[in-house]
Amino acid sequence: MTDTLEHVEEELSWVGLAVAESLRAVELAAIALLALLICPPLLILAVVVIVPAIAVAAVVGLIALPVLAVRHFHQRRAAHVHRRYVARALAKVGLQ
Repeated sequence: MTDTLEHVEEELSWVGLAVAESLRAVELAAIALLALLICPPLLILAVVVIVPAIAVAAVVGLIALPVLAVRHFHQRRAAHVHRRYVARALAKVGLQ
């Protein structure tokens, strides 16, 4: 009973920390937006540098996601096939 209670308390503590950090990130984003509105050259720099960087990251993510998914699932399947192959080889030799 106490283990479950401690586990729940720990999870709630992590949730509270995540919410606090998220609010801090929103606060910093609001401050940054305000600074960009006050100083237009920084807004121009952000549009010229940050927006293309985000676009490139999105394209790379779209390309990499299927590759990583295929590798992940193939790796699991390959390990299973390898185990079957080893079991057959050992059975053929008579070691199993």
